[in-house]
Amino acid sequence: MDEEDFTFFDISKPEEWELLTLQRGQVIEAEVDVSENPAEGSVWAGFLVQKVELTIAGEMAVTVRSLGSEDAQATKRMSSLFNRRRGVIHLCSAICAGEDIYALHIGSFRRFDLVNFRRSYITHSVKQMIKKWEKEIILVDHWWKTMATT
Repeated sequence: MDEEDFTFFDISKPEEWELLTLQRGQVIEAEVDVSENPAEGSVWAGFLVQKVELTIAGEMAVTVRSLGSEDAQATKRMSSLFNRRRGVIHLCSAICAGEDIYALHIGSFRRFDLVNFRRSYITHSVKQMIKKWEKEIILVDHWWKTMATT
């Protein structure tokens, strides 16, 4: 991994988890299972934040786009979960049980500003998609600002 500026969050440190903020356009990187079989191991995968919502319990549900991972099989799986359909990550402040409405549950991750996120797994085509997704984020932000002034 390259030396980059990020903040690490983990549910085992509740004092830091409670200070967690996340915005559209930031990147989260988390360890994900390579396949649906956890015995095959895990790899780091990156996700571009599209939308952040609070659940009734006060936890974050984050709509993301997959930026890839260190493993081709995991990259394909994450793309299927988050790029081909609307996928939501649940940032679990406690161990979750039985909630299958989320594509992924994570209890620890690295948070980056997009400009500081550089990984060898970010391909040219993903860079092109990031530009498209950034434009969508800007349009949504502009729409919200316009609605707030009317």
